[in-house]
Amino acid sequence: MRSISLSFLYSSVTILLTGCRIGEVLGSRWPALNLDEGTLEIVTSLKAADKRGWILGTPKTEESYGTVYLTRYTIALLHQHKARQLEQRLKHEVGWNSLNLVFPSAVGTPINRNNFRNRDWAETLAKAGVRYSSPHPGGRDSSATQASIDGASLQHLKGFLRHRSITTTSDHYVHDQEDASRLVRDRMERLHGTNPGK
Repeated sequence: MRSISLSFLYSSVTILLTGCRIGEVLGSRWPALNLDEGTLEIVTSLKAADKRGWILGTPKTEESYGTVYLTRYTIALLHQHKARQLEQRLKHEVGWNSLNLVFPSAVGTPINRNNFRNRDWAETLAKAGVRYSSPHPGGRDSSATQASIDGASLQHLKGFLRHRSITTTSDHYVHDQEDASRLVRDRMERLHGTNPGK
């Protein structure tokens, strides 16, 4: 199996921990990321362009623009990624990653979203023995459901996911009762353990 790029690894974790769309993460630029404040401004998104591969465009809707507040784990991870990218930049000619992307490809261009989803993501899940799930619902759905189980309201989740309608949040990004029950069970086991003792 091919080795997976660092950009893929760091961007995957960022998707899972922020609930951002794939295009928003792959299209994010360093000027929009403030690691001191722990924020990512969603102002661009990676989009398909006819015969030109992938280009930077605008977010999906007006509501998609916004500030994403990062967890301390995500901030630490992105500090690591930034340092490694600086090392990588020194190995290339001037002009590498000319768009100043947070997650460029190995040659400094926007990552091909199809390769991200259908090749790197799929191979990583297969290697881990996990059934395939698209990174879009796999990331956003997981983030929203975990926050919901932990007590976040639908209104809070709507803002977190930057949805236009709260119906979208409730219909598509919160797991059904059976899945929610499993998540609550796992949380209770973490809190109280699994062995009642004698």
